Parts: sequence; structure tokens; C-alpha cells
Amino acid sequence: MNSIESTPASSILIVEPDEIRSDRYARKIRKQTNYLLAGITRGKRQTAALLRRKSVDFALVSTTLADGSAADVVALIVKRNPNALVLVAADTADENTVMQVISAGANGYMLISEMTEDLGECFKLMVAGGSPVSPTIARCVLRSLHTRSEKRRLMPADCPLSPRELDVMRLAAQGIGFAQIAHLLTISEHTVTTHVKKIYRKLEVHSRDEAVFECRKRGFVD
Repeated sequence: MNSIESTPASSILIVEPDEIRSDRYARKIRKQTNYLLAGITRGKRQTAALLRRKSVDFALVSTTLADGSAADVVALIVKRNPNALVLVAADTADENTVMQVISAGANGYMLISEMTEDLGECFKLMVAGGSPVSPTIARCVLRSLHTRSEKRRLMPADCPLSPRELDVMRLAAQGIGFAQIAHLLTISEHTVTTHVKKIYRKLEVHSRDEAVFECRKRGFVD
């Protein structure tokens, strides 16, 4: 996808059941000439109907929908528009919800209470390959990984992966991309790539899918 500056009519879909919030988001979008509001929907059914008629470049999706889960809606948007970038706006940092929407293809996850940046800045960051993630969300993911890492003591003594390499593989096993893994673990993409190369070498594999398969087979990840 081209940068926002070269696509003055980038279309944005808002999926938000709360009218006050959706109106506020819409006003922010309409104030910027480089965005076009594709529509406002309240849940999965309305979103599916709109996507049959229109394509979108971006989507802002709530986690409290009138019907369907946020993960279902994110997956639907990405399926219909493979190049679309999706930002999830949430009231909660619930671990399961976070992991589900990121695995479904969300490019960013912001708590509404921590959305200090302009929406346009969040979209620009996603276009540049970044992932807007609230600090609370990042801490939630890390807590989850730390809890799961306690299982390491129950693993075979010959587990070759370091704790951080296991963190990377646990996120990769949930379908999360390496760029997003970097943001969630607050490390650079270069560091993630370095970990991945070491993981491949230790497991004697040559791809992400092979690494995930091997880790699951050997009980290193769920």
C-alpha cells in the first residue's frame, strides 16, 4: 500500500456500536482531507454487508460489538481487503481478547483511555510498518508470557530455546507477525530476526511454520 500522503482518499471503516464514540471518531476523520469515511457499522452483520459493497484501506474496530466478536470482524475485514490495516480500540486489556484480535490480523491495539495520539498518527504508524500498542496492552502480553514461561520448568531438560526465544515462539504460534512481536515485546525487529535465526538453527528448521510445528510437537508452546 502506498503511504497516506500519496493516497489522499484513503477510506476508513468505523466499527463501533456506541454512537457517541463513533460520531467522535467520524468527526476526527472528516477534519482531515487525506481520509474518506467509508461508513460506520455496529457489528459483524452490518460490516459484512458494507464490505460486499465497498473496499476499505483502514478500519477502526471496537471490542464491544452489537454482534460477533472483534476478532471475527477483524478477520472478515482482512479477508475482504487483504491490504487493509486494522486498529482495535478497546475498553479492556483482557488477555484473551488481545491475543484473539492480534491473531486475527489487527495491526494495532489501543485502550480507549490511552488513545492520546491522533487517529491519523496511528494509521501513519501502521502504514510505516509499526503497530500502535498501548503500554497497558504491552504489559498485559508480557504478563501472559511470563505466566506461561513458568511452564518451562516442566519442559524437557534438553529444551534448547532461551526464555526470550520461547516468548517469540509463543506469539508466533498464535499467528502474530514478527513486526508485531517486536512491538509487543518492546524490542527491535532486528532483535526479533536475530532470535528467529537462532531458533531455526537450534530446531534445525527453515521456516516459521516448521518452527511452530516443531515447538508444538515437543511441547514448548501450546
